[in-house]
Amino acid sequence: MKYLLALFVCGLVLTASIRNSYSDAPEGKRVVSIHVAGNHRVDSQTIISKCLTREGKGYSSYLVRNDIATLFQLGQFNDIQVDAQEVEGGVALTFRVQEKPAIVTLAHKGNDKIRDDKIDPEIHVKVGDVYDARRAEEDRKRLLELYQKDGYVFAEVTPKVETTDKGGVSLTYQIDEGSKVEVRKIVFSGNSHFKEREIRKVIATKTHNMLSWLTSSGIYNRELAKVDSDRIRELYHNNGYIEAKVGSPEVQLSKDRKEVTVTFPIVEGRQFTVHSVAVRGNDHLATDALVTDLNTQSAAIYSREAVRKDIAKLTEQYGNLGYFFVDIVPRTVPVEEKTEVDVIFDIDEGKQAYIGRIDLTGNDRTRDKVIRRELRFQEGDLYNSQAVRRSFERLNNLGYFDNVEIIPKREVGTDILDAEIRVKERPTGSLTMGAGWGSADGFLATFSVSEANILGTGRKVNLALELGEQRTRVNLRYLEPYLLGSDLTGQVDIFNTLEQFNDFDRKSKGFGLTVSKEISEYDSAELGYRLDSLKIEPSSSDNGVDPTDTISSSLRLGWIRNTVDSRFDPTRGYRLELSGEWAGGPLGFDNDYEKVSANYNWFHKLLWKTVVGLHLRSGYLADREDDAQDKEDIYRLEGYYLGGINSLRGYEPRSVGPKSGDLTGQPHEGIALGGNFMLLSNLELTFPLVEEAGLKGVVFLDAGDAWGRQETVDLGDLKYSTGFGVRWLSPMGPLRLEWGYKLSDADDISDTNDSRFEFSIGSFF
Repeated sequence: MKYLLALFVCGLVLTASIRNSYSDAPEGKRVVSIHVAGNHRVDSQTIISKCLTREGKGYSSYLVRNDIATLFQLGQFNDIQVDAQEVEGGVALTFRVQEKPAIVTLAHKGNDKIRDDKIDPEIHVKVGDVYDARRAEEDRKRLLELYQKDGYVFAEVTPKVETTDKGGVSLTYQIDEGSKVEVRKIVFSGNSHFKEREIRKVIATKTHNMLSWLTSSGIYNRELAKVDSDRIRELYHNNGYIEAKVGSPEVQLSKDRKEVTVTFPIVEGRQFTVHSVAVRGNDHLATDALVTDLNTQSAAIYSREAVRKDIAKLTEQYGNLGYFFVDIVPRTVPVEEKTEVDVIFDIDEGKQAYIGRIDLTGNDRTRDKVIRRELRFQEGDLYNSQAVRRSFERLNNLGYFDNVEIIPKREVGTDILDAEIRVKERPTGSLTMGAGWGSADGFLATFSVSEANILGTGRKVNLALELGEQRTRVNLRYLEPYLLGSDLTGQVDIFNTLEQFNDFDRKSKGFGLTVSKEISEYDSAELGYRLDSLKIEPSSSDNGVDPTDTISSSLRLGWIRNTVDSRFDPTRGYRLELSGEWAGGPLGFDNDYEKVSANYNWFHKLLWKTVVGLHLRSGYLADREDDAQDKEDIYRLEGYYLGGINSLRGYEPRSVGPKSGDLTGQPHEGIALGGNFMLLSNLELTFPLVEEAGLKGVVFLDAGDAWGRQETVDLGDLKYSTGFGVRWLSPMGPLRLEWGYKLSDADDISDTNDSRFEFSIGSFF
């Protein structure tokens, strides 16, 4: 009613304005001229172009009235008057406008606790804008919300407007910050089924303590406390208390206005269990297939979270069959005179959807085909939610993009879904240099130049150089993701490595060729050839190590199944790799041996972005040499050693494994000799430390051993270690700093230290 009254009054004002200005203006006479007066900022032609009244056309008071309304909608004017003068040949019109003042200066004052770079983005008005009290009020609310989120509950923000000599305005946001309010105490009233410590775990509001300066906890935030009420309510609803109510937090301020006691009032109600679970409206999927795997089951305590997960699960099942438009509504029906509920999922299946156009946006550098070949759906396909999710994972794993979105858009009046693939590209070329100290390599200098997306084609090249006290390595790698336009991936490696150990130096140079092919969505096969010139030079002339100069020519066949969700930050899935290597024989050259190995990595996400990872490795080496010295050379060159940051942490590199004395009746004595069988297990728990910086913490438990060819494999010989560390995905690559502590006290280990700090620049497990 008020709105209609306002429109009526505005109409009277506009009508009166026209009549008072030109009450005798004749209708229909030719408009010979249109002028604008009173405007300083808005151009006259701009004003005239917005009007329907035109020179040379007949005059109409109705059109003039509409023109005034249109000009008011521009938001540039306080007042508009129209003069209509009858002149020779017709009517001359003059639009007399009074412009709203523009903002000529803009400032904020009084902020000491919050920096300008945080305040400026919250002020949306700019110098040159027309002053609008409504927009200034919106800015005031945003600034106030900024302060309240940071704990300044009593902050005040006042927009001050002053008129300048030239008709503009000066706008200043005057800020009175007040002081932060600390949370002295948190009280829960009405709770009997949940203890206070159980409820405290689910809320973000915390009491102030000695570490608050570091964690920023313990500062009262009004909006956060409101959200905490919802979190408590959710706790009860997820544990069967569907009648539970949690009121708005009650705040009691201390006398000095520096501390608050926050009370959450709770009405628990009764706990309900599930009487029955049913689905309705499912015409295309059998009821048993839908209900069997639901989280919500009969006789279980009712949980709203479980119901939400079930909706997602049912939606996924339908989505995999093309029912993108499925709508699932849960209904909770109490059973009379019982604390039980029937849970009913009402399903509106809708029609099946098909993929229409696939549009790519944001890929200014990456070619369209590089993106399209990773998609697991094509134009014309029946929609499949699993295919969409897998396409998202594959695009993310390319490493070319900071952000990937797959946005379905329904064509109006059809069951066709157009898919927009929206990406935000990241730099894929890098030049890095670094220096540091590694526990295994001493001083280490690194240099690397790489391009992961050459000319937007997806081809990769990398040149890496490491110079350390114990190791020097040069490696050139080129990868062709779709070899000669086929579905094969080709890779070339050229390498030259020098490693210095206690007993000898090991030199290796050569090249490797690898061809791989995806044989299913998660499975691939590899075939590789490697030619490697190997030399062993003793560190001293009398240490029992004979110099060796051989060439290995080997063929490797591997199978990989990889369901890990992210190559860079895995949280779920597993990767299993089985491989066999054959050297010598018909491949020629010096070394004759076979190797079989298995690697298994498994990841699972727990609460609070914590991820548990299990890494299992095993390997078996068998030589085909007749000469005893040749056999020893094979195991020294190709055998298994454990110890160090990349295998059994807490132990010195290559300290775990057989010794040369094992072959001469002097067990555990002599120089290190690689084993022919190895088992290794690494159990890790990683968690964020500084999430924005990519800094993570890790705790681990390692177990493993390597056995010589004349030893009996005994799992009782396994060596154990535990420890913790930090990891950082730095611009130079993954950095690891980890401390390992030995849990095994064995006489076959040359390293006598109980623990080791280790540092490395390289890949994670």
